[in-house]
Amino acid sequence: MRIWARTLAVLTLFLIGSAGVAETPKVSVDFEDEPVIVGQPFILRLKVLVPTFMPQPPVFPTFETPGLIIKLPSRSTSPISEKIDGASWAGVSRTYRIYPTTEGKITLPIQDVVITYKDPDSSEELRHVEPSPEISFTATIPDDARELNPMILADGLQITQDWEAPEGQLAVGDAVVRRLKAQITGTSALFVPDLLDTNPVTMTPEMQPDTPQDPDAPETAKFATYPQEPTLNESFDRGILSGTRTLQATYIAQTGGQAEAPEIILSWYNLKTNAIETITLPGRPFDVAPPPPEPFNPDPKDIAKAILVGLLAIVAAWALKQFVWPRAIALSDKASRAYQNTPRAARTQAVKAAQSKDLTRTLAELTVLEKRIGHQDPSVTAALRRLTETLYSGPSAPNAPSQEWHRLAQAIGKTNAPLHLRKTAPALPSLNPTSKSPGA
Repeated sequence: MRIWARTLAVLTLFLIGSAGVAETPKVSVDFEDEPVIVGQPFILRLKVLVPTFMPQPPVFPTFETPGLIIKLPSRSTSPISEKIDGASWAGVSRTYRIYPTTEGKITLPIQDVVITYKDPDSSEELRHVEPSPEISFTATIPDDARELNPMILADGLQITQDWEAPEGQLAVGDAVVRRLKAQITGTSALFVPDLLDTNPVTMTPEMQPDTPQDPDAPETAKFATYPQEPTLNESFDRGILSGTRTLQATYIAQTGGQAEAPEIILSWYNLKTNAIETITLPGRPFDVAPPPPEPFNPDPKDIAKAILVGLLAIVAAWALKQFVWPRAIALSDKASRAYQNTPRAARTQAVKAAQSKDLTRTLAELTVLEKRIGHQDPSVTAALRRLTETLYSGPSAPNAPSQEWHRLAQAIGKTNAPLHLRKTAPALPSLNPTSKSPGA
């Protein structure tokens, strides 16, 4: 009896445990394990099933990841039911359309699925958190499209262009509006780049002058660019994503001259024809008239100030010429004459005489220098003796005289010659001599 009771208890616990496991909400995913092309959808279906019902919708993961565009088309979330072990389970299914923007293996982040459902026995609301399964797929690029930049792979792409500008020649301050509307099929319109941000109004190479100094060359008109935030509209048609992206920029003329909005060239890969196609949008030249000169309307007060300043300048110039300039010239002449009588001036003249290789002049200038410094410089005397010996004592090397002249000039230049005359003792005795007293 005890053995049967124990066996019954074990079976009861086993059945309760099995029932608990069976009644846990189930989360599953469904997708095709095949590579997808960059810009084309990877379709992922995530299912949530509970044994009773869900009083609140489940909290699905977003799978938001850099390099992925996640789309939930209309009716992406719908109710489902399935038979599990003969019992009917209710739930919800959500279909994601995931568009990769880069090539390679892509792994979606593991995120929680939060489920609220009724307990089968107590009808109590239970909360269950289930992590999403690990999901990976591979994105590829067709070989012929690898060189595209930007990377646009679609079933169709059309871009229209229109302008808003005044007729004829523009004036400084006029506005020019360039608007592009791109219609793309088979992928997201986010793949269309901001074409106007990289194409400002400027002078094209064809408009550049032959030489920068050409006086007849036209001036380059400057424009300020004000791009607007692009507008995006997307929709699904039988599961195929299409969209439009509108780009607009306003250019304000700031200076006169010529300029041109350049043409826009965009290449893309057609998935229907498996070929690269190119769209070319023509540019537009602009001629901006220079602004008219500002009228000259001076303030009478400014005119009076200018006249007063001019009169003061004339008076100052007259006073300078009559009083200051003559005195300045006299002081300059006096200083020049005073310098000519200094030992340093004599040394300068002696150096110049030696450099000119004029012996007579050199001897005369050395005599003046000796008187002003009050003595003979031994180095100058020795250099002079070597020079005269070289000149008058028989044959010598061809360059010897020039070398001795150079040494003499160097010796003279090193002579200590101050800017003032040397004070000497008086030449005559004092007219009133003093005598010492006998007791001194």
